[in-house]
Amino acid sequence: MHLNYNLLIKRVAYGVYTVSALHVFAEHVGCFILCQGDSMLPTIKGGDILWAKRLHHHQLYESTNKTLGGLNKGDIVCLANPTDAEEQSVIKRIYKFVQKDRHSAPTEIEIRGDNTWNSTDSRDYGPVPIGLVQYKAICRLYPFERIGRIE
Repeated sequence: MHLNYNLLIKRVAYGVYTVSALHVFAEHVGCFILCQGDSMLPTIKGGDILWAKRLHHHQLYESTNKTLGGLNKGDIVCLANPTDAEEQSVIKRIYKFVQKDRHSAPTEIEIRGDNTWNSTDSRDYGPVPIGLVQYKAICRLYPFERIGRIE
């Protein structure tokens, strides 16, 4: 009985360690995203698995002449749902950076789905705060016949 208790403690400890390591990895490096829905057709289909790079808030507000925190017009991003933060995150393409005036850095973005007829996006709810962006999609990992960089 004593040996089984020790084995249980070890397995629980390994499980906690594994979950913690995966959480740290997702928060600081990136994560896999399983896509659902048709709003990004034909670029992204339901069931596609993407690799996405984690973007931190301080990165989002660092701007140069051509980029905003490594983000460019046309990039595909995963962001907190702009209409309900409790809902699933959304994946959309950056359509435009929005500035309050000519001399300030952009603080909002317009996002759009590639499937114009089946996408709820900035055409419906307007520009969204840049701070909602969580990840930038880098490449598709599955299905294997469509593996590669996302553009």
